[in-house]
Parts: sequence; structure tokens; C-alpha cells
Amino acid sequence: QKENVDEISELDEVEWIEQISPKPIGQLDQSRDVIGANTVQTGTYDLTGEDITIFQYEPASAFEHDDFQGRINKRELFQDNNQDNIDHATHVAGIMVGDGTRNNSYRGIATKSEVIAYESDIQLALELEYEYEKAVILYGSDLASNSFGITPTTPNCEDLGDYTTISRSLDNLINGNLFTKKIPVIFSNGNERNIGCS
Repeated sequence: QKENVDEISELDEVEWIEQISPKPIGQLDQSRDVIGANTVQTGTYDLTGEDITIFQYEPASAFEHDDFQGRINKRELFQDNNQDNIDHATHVAGIMVGDGTRNNSYRGIATKSEVIAYESDIQLALELEYEYEKAVILYGSDLASNSFGITPTTPNCEDLGDYTTISRSLDNLINGNLFTKKIPVIFSNGNERNIGCS
């Protein structure tokens, strides 16, 4: 009752009162509809990502999963054994190419695409162009997914927005200045929103 809440709110030991939030629900099953993937995956278009190769560039590689069994091709020995990073790479791979074998409601976007995986590690500035060239020219990647970045904390907020060697390499890649084949490059965004920088 509202009267009881009002009385409770007057107590000195009460710091905060709020309504109980609704039960959290998964929303990945809504992403295909939001971006229009459901429309192009059926009917006239029937697009599945078949014959498309995606370059996945992350600190770790996805583990084998029923939804993309045999379609993750690791092209180097991954050194990162951090389970959070492995889980993250698996999550991203599922969004990209998961075919819904375990749960069709959570299938990915390009359900028949292949993935070429390289590790984005501490030598990134030195290796990025070389590994992109192998992924694109040697293995025929058609687009790239990059899900990594720096997370500066206060007082190092000035690190955000720097135009670095990596930035230049990516610009050259996107503009076709590194090699003849130009590909779309997708980057994760927004992970730095709660780090205290403004």
C-alpha cells in the first residue's frame, strides 16, 4: 500500500525505495527482427551468408559449439586462455554465424557463413596489417568483426579518441590503401560508457 511506503520512507534508516523491476529477459532473440535479418532470411531473399567468410579478430577464439560446428577456422595458435575472453568470442561468433541448432530463437545473422579467426594481442599495432592481409587475401574474408578495444580509467581519459597506428592501419584497410580488396570493417562500440570519463 502507498500509505505504508510513505511511512517507511520517513524512517531514518531507509536510504532508497524503488519499485521491483520486471524480470530480466534475453533480448538477443529480438536483434534479427530489429535489424531486418528475419526479412532477408526468408521468402524472396533467403539470405543465409552462404559463401561468405567473416574475419573474427579478438583476444581469444570461440570454443566449438553445436551452432557453428566446423565453421570456425583458427589460423594461429591462440595464447589467451582467459575464460571470459573465450566466452566472449563464442558469444560474438554465435551472433554472427550461429545456425540455431540448440535454439532456433537465438540463431545468428549469417547462419551458413565461415569464420577465419586471428588473435588480437599485445602486438596488435605490429600484426594488424599482416593478419588482416592473410585473412582477406589468403583466406578470402569478405568482412571483418573486431570486438576488442582499450578501457582507460580515470585519470587516463585522454587515451580515448587518440588517432593511433592501429587507427591509421584500419583507415588504410577500409579505404583500400593496404591491398586491392576493400572489405567492410565492423567494430564493437559503447563498452566504455561506465568508466568515469566524460
